[in-house]
Amino acid sequence: MVVCYMTNRITRGDMTQSQKKHRVLLFAAMMVVSIFATPAIAAGTASPTSTVETNEQTAETSTAESMMEEGSAKPLTISWFRDDGDGNGPYPVLPNEYDEDDTGISMFANAEGDAHLRADDSIAKNPNGQWDMVTLHVESSGLEELNPPVSGADKGLVTENFVNNDDWDVSITQADGDKELNIADNMEGYENPAGVDEDVPPVMVFADTDEVDDDFAYGDEPDTGLLVWVDPNRAVLDENGQEASFETGEEYTVEFDVHGQTEATSFETVEGDVTLEDSYEPDNKVGEEISGTSTLAGGTEVQLVLETEDGETQTETVEVEGNEVLKDTDSAGTIPAGPVTGQFDLSGMEGQEFTLTAYAPGPEDGMVDGEPARDDDVYFGENRIQVAQSSGVIQDVIDPDYTIESANASDGKPLSIPYGIGYDTAAVIGDNTGDGEVAQDDSVALDVQGTEAWDPVVLHYETSESVFEAIDKSPGENILEKFESSPLSLAVEQTNGDKALDLSEDPSGVTIALDRNTADSRLYNSKETGLFFGVDLNEVTLYEDGEPVEAEPGETYEATLTIETEDGVEEETIEFETVEGNSWIGNEEGEVEIPQSSSAEIQLNTELAAGFEWTITATSEDGSLNVSEMDHENHGNGDILAGKVAGSTPTSSATMTVDTSDLEYDTELVITASLEEDPPNSPVEVVNTTGVIVPPPSASVSVSDQAGEGDSISVDELDLSDGGFVSVHTQSASGPTIGSSSYLEAGTSSDVEVTLDEPVSEDTTLYVQVHEDTNGNQAFDFPSADDAYTDEGTPVTASFEYTYEGSSDDGDTGDDESGDDDGDSADGDDGMPGFGVPAVLTALLGAVLVLHRRA
Repeated sequence: MVVCYMTNRITRGDMTQSQKKHRVLLFAAMMVVSIFATPAIAAGTASPTSTVETNEQTAETSTAESMMEEGSAKPLTISWFRDDGDGNGPYPVLPNEYDEDDTGISMFANAEGDAHLRADDSIAKNPNGQWDMVTLHVESSGLEELNPPVSGADKGLVTENFVNNDDWDVSITQADGDKELNIADNMEGYENPAGVDEDVPPVMVFADTDEVDDDFAYGDEPDTGLLVWVDPNRAVLDENGQEASFETGEEYTVEFDVHGQTEATSFETVEGDVTLEDSYEPDNKVGEEISGTSTLAGGTEVQLVLETEDGETQTETVEVEGNEVLKDTDSAGTIPAGPVTGQFDLSGMEGQEFTLTAYAPGPEDGMVDGEPARDDDVYFGENRIQVAQSSGVIQDVIDPDYTIESANASDGKPLSIPYGIGYDTAAVIGDNTGDGEVAQDDSVALDVQGTEAWDPVVLHYETSESVFEAIDKSPGENILEKFESSPLSLAVEQTNGDKALDLSEDPSGVTIALDRNTADSRLYNSKETGLFFGVDLNEVTLYEDGEPVEAEPGETYEATLTIETEDGVEEETIEFETVEGNSWIGNEEGEVEIPQSSSAEIQLNTELAAGFEWTITATSEDGSLNVSEMDHENHGNGDILAGKVAGSTPTSSATMTVDTSDLEYDTELVITASLEEDPPNSPVEVVNTTGVIVPPPSASVSVSDQAGEGDSISVDELDLSDGGFVSVHTQSASGPTIGSSSYLEAGTSSDVEVTLDEPVSEDTTLYVQVHEDTNGNQAFDFPSADDAYTDEGTPVTASFEYTYEGSSDDGDTGDDESGDDDGDSADGDDGMPGFGVPAVLTALLGAVLVLHRRA
């Protein structure tokens, strides 16, 4: 401001020469003063009065502007039918899918992950008479004022604190009427949901400090927020002093008020239904999509039943799609008309008329034998509710002479799936991937200890969309026939023998699923469309010298997909092997040593497909220990999938933690592991072994400072009670692993050389950590297995300084390219770009002299 003011005064034309001279000098002086004063002001040396005013203004601004994210208020819906028969109800307190010590706001996180929590500005009354739930959400900071519980059954629940805090409020009023929802009126005197004994208020307020709802967040900060959960089936409204309830066709305005800042949103109440088109003309192809729309909550299941004139019936149970994710969008949700889309196999049905019927979940009163109906058999059993019906004629799109102009196939990979898990459609494979039952794995295991059944292998090829039309237009009564008559082919041949799969001779045991972008994206590397070939070795027929044979462990195969196009031939090959799927506890020699500890781990290791569920039992001879736990899933070290790493014979694990601290050394345990899945009788005992209580594993490590070319380090001495490994890390012992040793036998090892997978190129601090061989395979599998040795719960580690002595390629001669021998940066000592205070003063005085002379 000083510079502008003085410049304006100097340029006025009515000055005398003397005035000009004096003002030029005054201008220069003030410029010099401002140069020295500005850093002082920037450093906070303003007057005390101005400082106080600034702080007060900042505090007011912070309270008024930063508590709630502008425009972030929104309604979220949760289907009344949120349940898989496992207690996954729509309630954020029990009963739901959690144990009593971990519930509360966690339900919102799980519902979001299951796509059962959707952004939607309406709630629907289902055809069975039950309302979906609505959750009113606003992003906000400062939630600590409400003192939310951080754990337990009431985690995040702040209803009472919210109502009693005058700085926090929410009003929910009917926009076109006189109804109003008062939270305090719903805090007592309410009835619990039918059939539920636990205390479940119809309105609850939660403070989300864990950012569980971050997919519904706007911008970057904050992702914490306030959630007001409302059960419209039981919530009591006030209408001119009289009790009232929600009815369809109403609109409600919601206004959050936090410390005087307000954010508003609204929602409507609608009838939940399904609308189908007047008539349909689908193509005679596999995976043909037939769609309608629905006002039911996103995630609600709808059953679509297609029946052709020849009496064939296909049933697809699908979820209503909705506005699931808001992050990085500017939409707070719209009145739902979410798609409901079923995929049907209409190959070979050209010209046939059909009817399409849509069913909503039942029963009509939402109860069966006095209990809430939350089971799929009830949803779509005899009590399902028909909500729409249409008809159509299947069209013929077959072109036997169709050719593919261009196509590609890439990123072929073998996937393992536990025996008994479905893989007939891409959507089912995608769901199983999300459940951790699909793993990238180049082996197929035969359960030699239990069911004597093979796990399936699924061959997955990423392809361009052009292959779908080629299969669609090829003749055939089913997907296998259409594939065989298309420009595509699959050859599966043994590489260490003469066995081969011949689809044209016998396609039994093989399924084909076309993925038009319905599977889990984590299955893909470059595309999100492709082909799945399921191969069930329990049913498939292989041929050797023209004779049918079966697969056996120890064989290796190549599976090549070939696509003939006008541009040439595309090929992609997958390799896999067949193995005996052994399972064991401890190491493969059967030695099971269980440490005396309050948190001892009993680890099942298996070569069977990842995703099986196991029951593990441990019993001591004297009966002082008798522990049996279900639902332990074996997971391996796959990076993008739940399961094992690609390119290696599988070893995955499931772990049970037990308290053995009261058992004496040498106490024997009987340990069993049984499969819970359903081939063919469940559970099936797979492992039965004996364990013994031993002292906890112990280790020590010492390493000295050292220098080198960055590609290896040396560890002075290791002492490992049970053998194992040493790993090298940057940043900290829990930082990235840049190298690991080979397996080290139990006892003392000296001068252990470790090659670095990621060499270092500068002086740095490195860390070493010692590990057990928890899965007994003598291969370093950390972090999926091979946990660190600990000393009273702390990992055993050491750090050292590493001096890099490698050659430098940066061409630095040590001279300043600018010619400044003292090595100063381009900035002056006072932080001014390119020059210091003396240079500035010299330039200003020179300018003054010039102006003085001109004046």
